[in-house]
Amino acid sequence: MDETRDLDIVRLGAQGDGIADTTSGAVFVPYALPGEYVRIDVSGERGRLLDVLRPSAQRIQPVCQHFSHCGGCALQHMERNAYLAWKRQLVVDAFASRGIDAPVAPVAGEGGRDRHARTTRSNAYQTFRGRSRKDGAAATDGETSQDPTKPCTRAPERSGS
Repeated sequence: MDETRDLDIVRLGAQGDGIADTTSGAVFVPYALPGEYVRIDVSGERGRLLDVLRPSAQRIQPVCQHFSHCGGCALQHMERNAYLAWKRQLVVDAFASRGIDAPVAPVAGEGGRDRHARTTRSNAYQTFRGRSRKDGAAATDGETSQDPTKPCTRAPERSGS
């Protein structure tokens, strides 16, 4: 039975879902960020975001118009430095869980173009075209998940090929 609740998001999970701690256990909420106070529909350990009642300072406008629909990008709505820190912490936690004590450098990004879904094809990348939309519907022609200022709907030509 679903129940509507207002909860504080205290951290991000390994898949990018916001996590709220409740007396009955953790509730995973896609598209919620740490520090947010949210209204959600709760069903077991999953929550569906209904409203952000108090947004995080890390929340930004996603670049892609298909964010939250195609399933390719979990955290386009998170400020870049916070996102890179979260990615680094995933590695730190993975090492620690295996008893490895090693320094982990900050994540090196690609100047903002590293946060869109990619599919590999012929050793080049092409922008994701909605092939695994969350609703299961087929992609429409021209649907892309990318920086809208730089349209790309096919793999770039490789130089020297």
